Amino acid sequence: MMIRIKYSDGRYDMVKASHLDHLIVTRQISGFKRQSGWVVLGRDPIRNRGKQVFYLGPERREPMGPRPKTKGDCAASRSPGAIRA
Repeated sequence: MMIRIKYSDGRYDMVKASHLDHLIVTRQISGFKRQSGWVVLGRDPIRNRGKQVFYLGPERREPMGPRPKTKGDCAASRSPGAIRA
C-alpha cells in the first residue's frame, strides 16, 4: 500500500507503507495522510508500531543456552534430582 507523505522541506510524495516508520524515525517527513486526514508529526498522536526501532537500554532478557558457571557453583547447590555431568 502506498501512503502520501509530506517531507520536511514541503515536497509531497508517495511511499510504501513499510518505509513510513523509517521516515518518521529519521525525521525526514513532517506528516502523512491517513484515511481520516493528514497527520502532523509532533502534533497528532501516532502509534508505536512495535517493530520498534531499536532499544538502547540495558538487556533484560535471560541469556539463551546453558547457564554460565559462577564462582560458587557446585554440585551441592543443584536442586535435588539434578543429573551430574
